[in-house]
Amino acid sequence: MKGVVAVPEFNLVTKTSREAIPAQVLFQDAVFNVGRVALLVAALQQGDLSLLGAAMEDRLHQSFRAPLIPGLKKVLAAAKLAGARGVTLSGAGPSVIAFADSNFDLIARVMRETFQQNGIKSRVLVLKPSPIGARALEVK
Repeated sequence: MKGVVAVPEFNLVTKTSREAIPAQVLFQDAVFNVGRVALLVAALQQGDLSLLGAAMEDRLHQSFRAPLIPGLKKVLAAAKLAGARGVTLSGAGPSVIAFADSNFDLIARVMRETFQQNGIKSRVLVLKPSPIGARALEVK
């Protein structure tokens, strides 16, 4: 599995992105997202990539931030159609990350082209996860 990350070439201030989210959310939306976290953990633990699409669905932030990121919904859909197992807004945005086990170049191309069709230049990176995870480095 690799991550395909589209990085739009515009600044989205985190404060602005956070302010787009309402102070209160519907209980059923919070429950939905908690269930998706459990599904994501199970999918990764079991190595079942077929569950990633459902596990990465969101009701707490993407729809509220979408107006701040031209073409976001189309980029998400295009990545899925190109073969991404799961795709989501990365953090507060504007980057989008797709997880895939094949079709990396196609996914990268459609994400870049879809942003471009919405007037946004982006660079796309295909990233391989680290087998050792995060670690502290000594700074001299």
